[in-house]
Amino acid sequence: MKRENMKKIGMLMVICLLFGALAFFYGCNKPPTTNLSFLKTQGKDIVNESGEKVFLKGVNFGCWLLWEGGALELPNNPEHQLRNEMEKKMSKAEVDNFFTLILANYISSEDFVIAKSMGMNFIRLPFHHRYAQENQLTKLDEVISWAKNNGIYIMLDLQAAPGSQNTAYHSDSDGNAYLWSNTTYQQEFINLWKILAQRYKDESTVVGYELLNEPEAPEGTQLVSLYQQAIAAIRAIDNKHIIFLDGNNYAYDLSMFNPPLLGDNIVYVFHTYLSLGETQSKVQQYKAFQTNFQVPIMCNEYGGEAEIQLTSYFQTEEIPYAPWGYKLSFNTPDKTPFYYMPSNHLWRTQFLNKISEWMKASEEFRNKILTAINISNLSNQCKQDLINVLNEKGNLPPNIFRIVIKKYPEEAKELEKLSLKVVEITFNYTVDALATTLQAMSENELTELMQSLQTQYWEKGTVHFPEQPMTPEPKMIERLIGEGETEGWGSDLGVSFMHKGKMYFLGGDTNTRDAFAPNIIGVADDLNPSDGMNITWGKDENGNPKEFFAIIEPSSTVPAGAISISDKMYIFMMDVINWDYPAIARSLLIKSEDDGRTFRTVWEGRKDNKFINIAPVISSHPTRQGKDALYLVGSGKYRESPIYLAVIEIDAIENRAGYFYFAGLENGSPVWKRSESDALPIVDGVKVGELSIQWNGYLGKWLLSYFDYSTGNPGNMYFRTASNPWGPWSNPVFVF
Repeated sequence: MKRENMKKIGMLMVICLLFGALAFFYGCNKPPTTNLSFLKTQGKDIVNESGEKVFLKGVNFGCWLLWEGGALELPNNPEHQLRNEMEKKMSKAEVDNFFTLILANYISSEDFVIAKSMGMNFIRLPFHHRYAQENQLTKLDEVISWAKNNGIYIMLDLQAAPGSQNTAYHSDSDGNAYLWSNTTYQQEFINLWKILAQRYKDESTVVGYELLNEPEAPEGTQLVSLYQQAIAAIRAIDNKHIIFLDGNNYAYDLSMFNPPLLGDNIVYVFHTYLSLGETQSKVQQYKAFQTNFQVPIMCNEYGGEAEIQLTSYFQTEEIPYAPWGYKLSFNTPDKTPFYYMPSNHLWRTQFLNKISEWMKASEEFRNKILTAINISNLSNQCKQDLINVLNEKGNLPPNIFRIVIKKYPEEAKELEKLSLKVVEITFNYTVDALATTLQAMSENELTELMQSLQTQYWEKGTVHFPEQPMTPEPKMIERLIGEGETEGWGSDLGVSFMHKGKMYFLGGDTNTRDAFAPNIIGVADDLNPSDGMNITWGKDENGNPKEFFAIIEPSSTVPAGAISISDKMYIFMMDVINWDYPAIARSLLIKSEDDGRTFRTVWEGRKDNKFINIAPVISSHPTRQGKDALYLVGSGKYRESPIYLAVIEIDAIENRAGYFYFAGLENGSPVWKRSESDALPIVDGVKVGELSIQWNGYLGKWLLSYFDYSTGNPGNMYFRTASNPWGPWSNPVFVF
């Protein structure tokens, strides 16, 4: 401790003792606390006691109150299993000391200061069920006091329930989820939440209780039943706190809450470790659930390669969020806004490297891996590839199997079987190496090693979370290009869609000063438009914009709408056969299976169809709960048509005979018919050409935009809103 700080503390003690009051002495040294407002749900939002909306954005302090060794590049085995194996090599006191020192250093009160300075307003705190003790203070109480002192909320997240709620290591499971079949464990789970509700019922620093992290119940009804019992027990004690409920199947499935009948003041939670594109598809389901039942949703875990993109996406969609990886040794500076372990870190140089050296020097370990490879049913070439890695690295890291499976996909099952055996062998010898390395350390060396886990000895990533977008003041449409412009004029430039985590742009009648460039395609990796977007356009061998689909002479063929399904691109094209007013046109569906390099025609429509200009969007199925469907809005005779709606199964996009058409309402519900001739308008009294539709998460409404030519040519652009794609649609709002 610095000398000047010691002087200050000494003076403070003298002042307090002069007053002769122990209570005052405590008050002098106690840091100031911040009283936070209790939060609650209100419709789709979370609000404070004044009714003001609060957008929760936080981070997980995971891998702390429940062991997850991967965060420190140690075995990702269940905590109880690692402890048991270590106690075979070391004394119980030594093992307890190892875990106690990690607990004391990995997260501290300073981390709450850091999180607050990074703009977070809550911490999700995953914990093991042993931290809920009746009539006994635990680490939870200390953590909540740290949060309170820094004016930041805590969400209590039960990561490992009695008996384990899933079969994964991160619930401290032995490979079984006993919670769902053992009533004793279920009662312990309910009692645990009664204890915590009683202790924290008046503590506003606790934003709420996340009852069960990533449940894996055999049936959704079992999860709902257990939630009902726990909620009843909590609400008998505490009506103030929000209850957060994870969906089933590791928080990916919210269908068992449809409809939500578990009471008020509840937020429904999903997790995702998928790509941006895959997540966006799932979120359409979650947001439909949110809109239909006017309840809040939230993403309490996400990460991986798409973490920054997902954060930007959740901000745009106004979905509260908490990424997983606050402190992970394997984070890299260019991919995290949080903390990573540098290569010269003491934990690496004096601990992980020594464990690795011990294992490389172990002939017994190498021979066991070698034997497992040789007795497998793999091909000789595949075996040799694995042996080469073993000779080079001294072991077979888990990622090696992912690489080898790509090379030998026909041997995937046998490789997965071998992978499990290698993990088992590696775990046993890693524990040997870990115990040997720890026992060789002096007390001072061990203390120094564990202190190196404090955040001050880690490094912060160079990536920054995007700022939460603010809704700008409305202003006139402005010119995008000026002096030195390359575009003379153009139309049909606005078709964009997501495909494999990237944004694709389609241009139709695109013109420059030098040439006409129809039907061009571009792609952007950067999905945050706040600082501009770099778009890479397809080029031909001469460096000119490449035509992705040739015009069908003598007509004019341009893109009207596009969507990605099962890693294939589908584009609805409008083919104008005759420009004499009113123009005669038809629709085409084209498909690419190579990311837009080549396209082929799937089907061709007729000139008398009601769906010629077509815009697609994926959303909840109108008649099958928990399923998605593809909606199509369309207009018929070019610039002379009302707007129509169709729906299809997503995988039936290529089968036009399988389309269902909106044919009006019956008792408030939409009627769907197979014949396009039966289609009735969702917006009538207009003369529409180009149009688009999307779900807007900020408004909680569908947005329909279109050009109406009933006032002449060129037409005016309008948009309307609705709660359902079939309407009723609002009065039109003039754009330009």
